[in-house]
Amino acid sequence: MYKKYWFVCLALGFMILAIITGCETLQKAATSGGREYFPNTDGYSWTFRLSSSTTTEIATAKFTANGTTSIDGITVQKLKVEMISGAHVSTSETLVRVTDSDVTWYTSASNPTSEALKMISFPLTIGSKWIVNQLATMTSEGTVLSQENVGSYNDCFKVKIASVSSPGNTIDFWLAKDVGVAKVLITNLSGTTETTNLAELTGKSF
Repeated sequence: MYKKYWFVCLALGFMILAIITGCETLQKAATSGGREYFPNTDGYSWTFRLSSSTTTEIATAKFTANGTTSIDGITVQKLKVEMISGAHVSTSETLVRVTDSDVTWYTSASNPTSEALKMISFPLTIGSKWIVNQLATMTSEGTVLSQENVGSYNDCFKVKIASVSSPGNTIDFWLAKDVGVAKVLITNLSGTTETTNLAELTGKSF
C-alpha cells in the first residue's frame, strides 16, 4: 500500500527529496489554501530528485500533465511519469482528478480503479483532517500539520498521511502555492528499523 502512496505522491506533481537545508516552521497565523496549491494545466511538468536511506543511488522523475481519460464516467487527468535510475529509463502513466474540493488518485493508467484515494482535501487549513481511504484491513487519514518554508518556496502546507493502525508508516508532503508538491518524505517502520524515501522538486516547466 505504501509503495502505491509513494508513486502517487510523486504523481501529485506529486513530488520530492529532503530539501537542501530542511524546512523552517513559520511562527505566524495560519491561512487557507485551495487548488492553487496543486496546479494541473495540461502540458505542465515537474522534475524531482529521488533518494533513499537504503541506497546511495540517486534517481530522477519527471511528471507531465498529459491529457485526460475516463473511469466509470469520471474524467481524470493522465500524468506521464518518466523515471531515470542509472542506465535504466522507464515511462508510465498515473491518473489523478483535481477539483475545487480535493485531489484524488485512481492508480495507474494500466490498472485503473474507481476506488480513489483522497490525497488532498481543500481548503488546506492547519488542523484539518480527512479519510484518505477506508478498507477492511486499514484506514489512512490525512492531516494538515503546519505551514513551513521549503528551500525557496515559502508558506508551504505540510500534509501528513498515516495509517491509523500503523502510525509508524507515514507520508509527509509539502505543497507550494502555484507550484504543487515541493517535497515528499516517506517513512516506513518495520520493528525497530526505519527507512525513508526522500524527494525534492528541482525544476518545473510552466
